[in-house]
Amino acid sequence: MHLSNSIYSHQNRTKFGGPIQERFAEKTKKIDFTFALSSFRYPEEFFTNFSKSDNFGRFQKLKGIYLENEEGKDILKKFRRRYVENIDKHYFDRIIRILNYHNRFNITEEQVVNMLKCKYREDPRIQLFIMSDNGVSKVYLVDLHHLGFPGDADGRRYDMNDMYRKFENAEYNISHILD
Repeated sequence: MHLSNSIYSHQNRTKFGGPIQERFAEKTKKIDFTFALSSFRYPEEFFTNFSKSDNFGRFQKLKGIYLENEEGKDILKKFRRRYVENIDKHYFDRIIRILNYHNRFNITEEQVVNMLKCKYREDPRIQLFIMSDNGVSKVYLVDLHHLGFPGDADGRRYDMNDMYRKFENAEYNISHILD
């Protein structure tokens, strides 16, 4: 599968918000989730996006986001956004490995640089990785537990291995959102 470069340049990007993300949002009426609505486990990278159940709070929030998107609502306003290029090199390489493992094709560094990491304002553990391909915005990864990049908790970095262990046996596939 060939993915085109984003239509946006690398100049004048800001970490969160700012004009480049607003231009992205203006061009995005509806986001294609179908590419990423399947759970997977990648133990070598301590990543999973399975839910504990259909009643699990983050699953319900993700389902709400999906349904609002299907209704044509602008869901990007509910997210803090930044380009993946602003990420530490170690985590940048890690997200490439996770994306390629999940999507089963070779996403390049150049493509990932043009990807938006979108953190849900209501629950920042929910993150979407979105890229524009020929004018269509697609979710390439749903991170239900904030396992793609390490996060901070009370000013200190949390242990992703511990977080992964909490969800490694979860079995409820996010594809059930489509039910």
